[in-house]
Amino acid sequence: MLLHPLLLIFSNSLGAASPTKNIVKRVDLPADISAWSAFGDSYASGLGAGTLVTEKDSIYSGSYPQQMNNNDPRIGNAASRKFQDLAHSGSNTGEVIAGAQSNDISASELVTVQIGT
Repeated sequence: MLLHPLLLIFSNSLGAASPTKNIVKRVDLPADISAWSAFGDSYASGLGAGTLVTEKDSIYSGSYPQQMNNNDPRIGNAASRKFQDLAHSGSNTGEVIAGAQSNDISASELVTVQIGT
């Protein structure tokens, strides 16, 4: 069984996520990630932050996964990466976990799970 790195990001009591704070497990990331899957609820979808990217799941351009995918130089060039933003506004924790189990993420070098409080 191939294990993939997992970076868990949780919101703090003020509802603000940070890539350097509140990290449960920090892993060394490859310089150029070719495949990434992001899961979460409305917190991960960035409900109302920026412009609407995906209407079905209410994913917004200002969400943490969208910003990290498009702007974070630590993970390489977004144009060459397969990015699955599988966040869904309105999901509860069980639904987020079920979504992670039902989607093919076997090629992902990075999997993030982000759930608000």
